[in-house]
Amino acid sequence: ASWLERAAGDRAAEYEEIIAYHLEQAYRYREELGPVGEEDRAVARRAAELLIEAGRRAAARGDVAAATTLLERARRLLPPGDPVRLELIPDLSASMSHLGRLSDVKTYLNEALHEAAAAGDPRLEMYALLAEMELRLATNEGYSTREGAELARRAIRLFEELGDDQGLVLAWGALANSHWIEARWASMREPVERARAHARRAGDRVRTSSYQNWHLSVDFWGTTPAPEGIRRCEEALEKAETRYDRAQILRNLGSFVAMRGRFDEARSMEEEARAILEDLGSNVSAKNISFQTGPLEMLAGDPVAAERELRETFDYLREIGEKGWLSSIAAFLAEALYTQGRYEEAERYLLASKEAANPDDGSAQSGWRTVMGKVLARRGELEEGERIAREAVAIIERTDEIDHQGQAWLDLAEVLHLAGKAGDARMAVEEAVERFERKGNLIMAQRARVLLEDFSSPA
Repeated sequence: ASWLERAAGDRAAEYEEIIAYHLEQAYRYREELGPVGEEDRAVARRAAELLIEAGRRAAARGDVAAATTLLERARRLLPPGDPVRLELIPDLSASMSHLGRLSDVKTYLNEALHEAAAAGDPRLEMYALLAEMELRLATNEGYSTREGAELARRAIRLFEELGDDQGLVLAWGALANSHWIEARWASMREPVERARAHARRAGDRVRTSSYQNWHLSVDFWGTTPAPEGIRRCEEALEKAETRYDRAQILRNLGSFVAMRGRFDEARSMEEEARAILEDLGSNVSAKNISFQTGPLEMLAGDPVAAERELRETFDYLREIGEKGWLSSIAAFLAEALYTQGRYEEAERYLLASKEAANPDDGSAQSGWRTVMGKVLARRGELEEGERIAREAVAIIERTDEIDHQGQAWLDLAEVLHLAGKAGDARMAVEEAVERFERKGNLIMAQRARVLLEDFSSPA
């Protein structure tokens, strides 16, 4: 292994995994023979360093499965409490999460937190705390976005004092994530850009591109009109450096394109994104493409296809214990079932959404209420249906998610129409039209205008 490393010279990076493997095996064989000494531990450390470099390169090209395997092997070569071992916390927990191994992430972070606390290094302990916070928000384990934002701000102060760019990437990213859950998209811009700037300084290629893609998500879910969003996505697509970046850009571009009625084109984009993510082993992201394809099929007027997309993802997320995405997926699935007239089945998924949703998740908390209001109204519980539908509008209006605002107003209009409140129903549809037009969602704006004409026609 040493000979190969010397012989490779400037091309050593090409052989890192091979060299690391031989060093790793040499250490393991020595370990089997009895107690190891300093020289043996130095071999293990060199193997770990090479595995970490190879793992981070795999992550940079989006190969999540390879990155996870390499980083786990590196961790096992280093003793508990070792600073290099603890430095792996952000990358290893993130890659394991992308694979859908949330129970393994929980076990790993419990161990890492104890190791970091015992090591007495506040920087590394904060790495572990931030990773744990991300996991607890994803699994909805009693962690509020307010607590998350407070921890992120505390981390920012600590890492600024230490001059730790990598830590600042994580801290600003955690603050952005708190705003994401609250659907406060405009508020995300600054922390996302701060995280991206520190990632560039830290040489973190993965997070530099990731936070650039977050800007496109802000465009889609926030107030950016669809034509401008399409332009920004197409511009980003031309500059995409990895297949993973391409997939993340395509999923946003496909959603924007669907708003303009270009459904076949949108489907093609989403399918390409899914195929890339599946090939890279990014299991959660691949399954979560239905976050785009489900609503796409609803826009295209095919609730059966939407159900098919969403049900598979719901089952997968429930199996791995994820709740952040599941809460919205369940509400989308309920809408697809409601549109097919399957009200009782829709209600079961609405209850699943309600149970899974973080109390601070503006989109999910509004989402299950919009459909529940309609289900109750169809059942004759008009007063309760209207109350819940109005709650949904009030919640989503506190966000800047204008497309979902339009949907909430449209659903309220349906409840009011069923209750015989024609004037109020027309006013609600007008609110929906304004928001869909502002977003550039041609399909929903047209549907809302047709509904307005129907509601305005004499009975």
